[in-house]
This record gives sequence, C-alpha cells and structure tokens, in this order.
Amino acid sequence: MGCPSGTCTGYELTANLEFDSDGDGDVDANDHGGAYWNSGAGWTPIGSGASDRYSGDFKGNGHTINNLFINRSSNNIGLFGAIHSTACIETLGVTNADVTGGSYTGILTATIGGAGEIVACYTTGSVTGNHYIGGLVGFTPTNATSASISSSYSAAYVSGASNSGWLIGRLGGGSMAHAYSTGKVVRPSGSTAGSFGSFAGSA
Repeated sequence: MGCPSGTCTGYELTANLEFDSDGDGDVDANDHGGAYWNSGAGWTPIGSGASDRYSGDFKGNGHTINNLFINRSSNNIGLFGAIHSTACIETLGVTNADVTGGSYTGILTATIGGAGEIVACYTTGSVTGNHYIGGLVGFTPTNATSASISSSYSAAYVSGASNSGWLIGRLGGGSMAHAYSTGKVVRPSGSTAGSFGSFAGSA
C-alpha cells in the first residue's frame, strides 16, 4: 500500500489482499507467519476510538481484502475501528469476513464521525457483536451530520443484541444514497430488547 507522493493524503491498494495466505480455508497462525493472528484475536482495527480515528483517504481502487478475521470483545471493531470527519474510504470490497466484536462493530468500520465518507464499498461474510452492529458500518453518532455512505452495499450475515442492521447498526447522523443490503440480520438466542432492520437497525 502507499500513495505516490502528492496524490492523496492516506493509502491505496494496488492489489487484492488475502488473509488466508496458505489457502487452507482457515485464517490462523499459519497465515502470513502469524503476523495478523495476534494469538487468535486477529486483525487490529485501524483507529480504535475518539482519540485515535483514521483521518486520511483509503482508496481501494476496486480491489478486495479477503478473509478478514477479527475476534475481540472490545468496542469499535472492524477493518477500521473509527474514521474521522476528514476520512474517505472508497472503492473497496471486504469479502468473506469473519468479524466478532463488542458494541459498535461493522465489517468495514465501527463508526463514522463528522463528515467522514464511505463511497463505493461493499462487504460479505459475517459480523457478530452486542449493540450497534452493521454489515458495513456499526454506527454514526447524532453529531455526525455530514457523514455519508453512498453507492455501497452489504451482503453480510449480521448478529447483534440491539440496533443491528444488514448495512448499518444505527444511523444517528448523516445520510445514505444509492446503498442497499441483501444479507441477513438475526437476534441472538435469549435477546429480547433493541431495534433490528433489514437496512438499518435504527435511525
């Protein structure tokens, strides 16, 4: 990854990325020399919360990240944990993901702040967590009035205790355009509270 000097303020993919590097169907310590296995916790999200949000561009250039694996009990879980109001994630597919987190969990990103943008991205696979769980994005806060998701979709399986949706767990602020979902959202056994939706868990 890496943008040529002067062309963007972040990173870009120049090829597809494969986490199951040995092709055995399991993402484990045998892949990439265990570099992203982290004793079974998997990938460390980029930007973990309010004080550490990803703030640049990330251009997928139409490439995919396949077999992303995360198994953590903490909040703000996804390929990106949290993106800042200046961030733009575009033209990226995250496929066959297996993501487990606490609350605020999404395959692409857990949260979008301010005027952050998701453009022409998609996800497949599964995501599981507690509250604010989405196939693409977990949550946008009410003060993220200029956040946007456009020309994007999710075909992921989503499981969360409340505020869970195929595309986004909760759209508190911001807008969506030309976005859709085709996955499945389920409530864990024994859970009776919360909001669920085929597109957004709540808005």
